[in-house]
Amino acid sequence: MAVAEPTTMAVASASSLVCAGTGNDGVLGLGPLDWINACDYPSQLFVYEGSLDAGVLKRSLARLLQDFRPFAGRCALAADGIPSIAVNDAGVRFTEQHSPLTLTEFLRECGSSAGAGEYADRIAPFKSASSDSPLLAIRLTQLRGGGSVLGVTHFHGICDGGGMFQFFTAWSRTIQGAPYPSPLFDRATLEPLQQSHSGVAPSEHDSFPGINLLELMQLFTRVKGLADRSRRRVIHFSAAALGAIRRHALQQGKRPSKWFSAQDLLVAHLWREVALAQTECDEIALAYILDLRQRHGFELPEAYIGNAHSIRSGRLTTPESQLPDLIELAQRVREISDNAEPRSVGQDMAYLARCMPGSNKLHITETALRPTETLTVNNLSSLPCYDIDLGVGAPVWYVPPEYPGCRIVHIVPSARRDGGFDVHIKLDPQEMDRLQRRHDALLAQA
Repeated sequence: MAVAEPTTMAVASASSLVCAGTGNDGVLGLGPLDWINACDYPSQLFVYEGSLDAGVLKRSLARLLQDFRPFAGRCALAADGIPSIAVNDAGVRFTEQHSPLTLTEFLRECGSSAGAGEYADRIAPFKSASSDSPLLAIRLTQLRGGGSVLGVTHFHGICDGGGMFQFFTAWSRTIQGAPYPSPLFDRATLEPLQQSHSGVAPSEHDSFPGINLLELMQLFTRVKGLADRSRRRVIHFSAAALGAIRRHALQQGKRPSKWFSAQDLLVAHLWREVALAQTECDEIALAYILDLRQRHGFELPEAYIGNAHSIRSGRLTTPESQLPDLIELAQRVREISDNAEPRSVGQDMAYLARCMPGSNKLHITETALRPTETLTVNNLSSLPCYDIDLGVGAPVWYVPPEYPGCRIVHIVPSARRDGGFDVHIKLDPQEMDRLQRRHDALLAQA
C-alpha cells in the first residue's frame, strides 16, 4: 500500500495550532545523530475502523505537549549552521478534513495509488525547514460512513521512529487516563558514547559521509527520478510461512554455526530475493537501520526521545551461482547487526561532531549515495504499531514512512496479529513483479 494521505480526495474543513500553554522554555540543542536528519519530515498513517473525535484528540494533545514541549517548538539554526529546537510553544499544526471515500474504498485507493515520488519533493537534506515550520503536523481525515485516517508528519531532527512511538503511546495513555514515563530529551544522554574518541576519523562502519552542494543536487535529481518510477507493495509473511522458509533453508543448506533470529532470516530472504529480481546482475548492498535503544552496551533509558539509531551494511554478489545459501546469509545479517556496538557508533558520532560545525559539506546517510545499489531495511517490528488506541480501539492498518529512491523495506508487525510481519517494500516495477512471482511460488511450495 502506498503512503498517501487522502488529501487529493478530501476537503479540508479546519486547521489550527495546538499549544501546551507553557510559554518559552529556551533552546534544545541537538546531537550528531540528530543533525543528519535535520531537514527530513517523515509521514506515517494510522487507519481506524471507528471515527476519531477531533475534540478529544486536540484536548489530549494539548495536555501531552506539556511533557513533550519540544514537539510544539520550531527549528532554529545557530551561526555555525547546527540545527537546534526553539522550545517556544509555537504549536502543533492540526488539520481536519472529510473524504468522500468509505474505509474500504480508501484502503483500496491507497493500495493502487502511484504517488511514490511525492515524498521525495520534501526529503532531507534537499530542502531546509524554515523557522515557522511546525515540527509536528497532524491531519485527521474522517471517512464517509465511519472510520478515520490519522496522518502524522514530524521533524526527524527531533527524534526517530522509536521516539515517535513513545509519543504515540503517551498520547494513547493520556486519552485512556493512564500514566506514562516522563520523556527524556537531554542529548547529553548519548554523549558518553563519544568519550575517548578524537573525532579525527570515523569508524570503518561510518555511514554518514559528507558531500558538497553540487553532488547533493545531482543526487537529488537521481533519487527523485527513481522515486517517480518506483512502486510500493506490502508482502505478508505469517509466522507459519517464515517457519516453512527456515525448514526449507535447513534442508537445502548447511547447518548454522551461530545463532540468528527469525527477523535475521526474513531480512536475509528479502536481500536474496531482491538480488535475484534485479534486471542486471550487480552487487547489491544491505543497509540495516538499527535502533540503539534495544542493544546491549548502549544502556539508553527507555524514555529517551531523540535519534538513537545507526546504519550498518554488508555486500552481496548477485550472480545466482555465487549467492550464499539462506542460512549463511542470515548469519551474515546477524554479523552486520552485531557491528552496531558502542565503540564504533561513538567513533562515528565524535567524527560528526568534529566535522559538522562550519563544514562546507552536508553529511547524509551512506545509503543515499547508492540508491540503486543498496537495499535499505528499516525494521520496525518491535514498535507498537497496532497498540495506539486513541479512543476508538486499535488501528486496523498502519503505513510506515515513505522514503525516496527504490529498494527500500520497512518491516512492521502483522496487521493480522498472526505473529508474522508485513513487509512494505519499494522497487522498480519490473523487479517488483519478479519478486512477487517468486514469493507466490515460494508460498505455494510451503
